[in-house]
Amino acid sequence: MNEERLHSYLDLIQKLLNCQSSEESNILLAHQDLLDADFYELVATATKEAADDGNEDTKNWLLNLQDKLNHFLKTQDKVKIEVEVEKHIEDPENILQGLETHLEFLLEIIQTIAQTNSDSQAVYALLNQNGDKLDKNLISVLSYWFITTIEDIENDEAEYIAALVVEFSNLIKLFTIAEKQINMEIAIVGYELVLDTYEKLGLLFEWAMVKNNLGLIYAERIMGDRAENQEKAIAAYHDALTVRTKAKFPQDWAMTHNNLGTVYAERIMGDRAENQEKAIAAYHDALTVRTKAQFPQDWAMTLNNLGTVYAERIMGDKAENQEKAIAAYHDALTVRTKAKFPQDWAMTHNNLEKFYYHKSLD
Repeated sequence: MNEERLHSYLDLIQKLLNCQSSEESNILLAHQDLLDADFYELVATATKEAADDGNEDTKNWLLNLQDKLNHFLKTQDKVKIEVEVEKHIEDPENILQGLETHLEFLLEIIQTIAQTNSDSQAVYALLNQNGDKLDKNLISVLSYWFITTIEDIENDEAEYIAALVVEFSNLIKLFTIAEKQINMEIAIVGYELVLDTYEKLGLLFEWAMVKNNLGLIYAERIMGDRAENQEKAIAAYHDALTVRTKAKFPQDWAMTHNNLGTVYAERIMGDRAENQEKAIAAYHDALTVRTKAQFPQDWAMTLNNLGTVYAERIMGDKAENQEKAIAAYHDALTVRTKAKFPQDWAMTHNNLEKFYYHKSLD
């Protein structure tokens, strides 16, 4: 982050420190432009420092602020989702008028997912036959069908319906026939729709899984502003990590940290050098769980990613960064062999060759 924005963050924290507790929500509302992933991370870092220093009062105040931020950001996200759904359902009473075939198609997909246990071949065959219905109208029908279906059913049924929508989103985001950008938008709406249901049912593991999926899809999203999509991805990953802790879910925690590292490495907003440092830190966190002995393929993937960031790193000694990049790539290649993983081997070799080429130009 640049110095001006850091000062703005610190000013906001000072205002919150000096205000009455009843005024905190209004202050947060008035400074929505500052409530991003960097601000949340600054508060989290300050909380850890206060805990390390034994300053219990400051630590507890900052923890309370984190809770308020979580609540505030979730409320804002919910409002945004509801507004987005309203865009798709401008006239709920007449939403299905002229879209009956879209509804029939959607129900057939959901039924196929349920009956085949999410068999991708069966679902993709159905999607391929109905490519003309993969459009914004399907987003409207999906939103309306889910909201009206989930209203008056038992918790077990609601959980089952939500799981089917998640599976639909998982499958359609990878469907490459028809317009990929529309498929991704359908998947995003599906993921967003189930979050409130999972939270109400107390299914936090599933909620965090969907948040991680949202991070992945926002990071690759075609529609919308790329920088804003990256910020949504970062926020989604941070949300997922409030549940996916290292203590409870170490593999999921490591996966989300690896994903977070990739977004920070490519991030447009903020200072590039600082983003690289955040990426490196996230990858190193992931590697505390993704060891060669236990998870060799994941270990090699994260090392390949780490090598790419070190190869381009701005901070630190250039020669040391280059050596770290070479070491990371070579370590990855001890698992990513040509015989076992030819595509991954080729990717890491290509990264290494590109690195040596650019190094020769220095």
